[in-house]
Parts: sequence; structure tokens; C-alpha cells
Amino acid sequence: MDPELESFVRNNEGAEQFVNRLKDLASDPEIRMAYMHWKLERMSRATEKREIEEEIQQREQKAEQKGEQKGEQKGEQKAKLAVAKNMLDKGLDIDMIAEITNLTKKQIKALR
Repeated sequence: MDPELESFVRNNEGAEQFVNRLKDLASDPEIRMAYMHWKLERMSRATEKREIEEEIQQREQKAEQKGEQKGEQKGEQKAKLAVAKNMLDKGLDIDMIAEITNLTKKQIKALR
């Protein structure tokens, strides 16, 4: 027995009975089996929790990537519109601007 525990047992009334009862319980096969099942259940819950946390993290990463893609697409669209506006201001033909920028004629006309 651990020296600190031994000292505690010697100095506290009823502690020796308690420790002896714990030893009896620890040696009981049914109690040990119940403890092992309890421990296994806790391990399963920890595994489930870890799996859920990993899934949440993956979903957050996907959402972040999707947001970045949308932001990049908006930025590209904004740049195309700015280039198209400059081309219009320089007098380039709408058909040519549409071909170069891949914008629709309607989008280009809306820039006027």
C-alpha cells in the first residue's frame, strides 16, 4: 500500500475497514467485470466524442474553403467588371468586350 494511504488509514477511524472493503470489492470478479464494462463504455464515448469533434472540424474547414472560393469568385467578377468598364470607356465594341471578359452583353451594358 502507498505510504501516504497507510498513514491515512492508521490515523483515521474506519478507514481501515473502508480500505479492506475496497480490496474485497476489487477482487470480486463480477465487480471487476462491471468496472471493465464501465471503463470500456467511457472509452467508447471518448472515441465517439473525438469522431464528432473531427467531423465538426472537417465541416468547418469545408465551409471556410467554400467561403474563400466564393470570395475569390466575387473578386474575379469585380475585376472583370472593372476591366469591361475601362474598355467601354475607351470605346471598345460590346461584342469584343464580352468575348474578352466572358461577361454577358447585359452585364456590360449595365456598366454604362
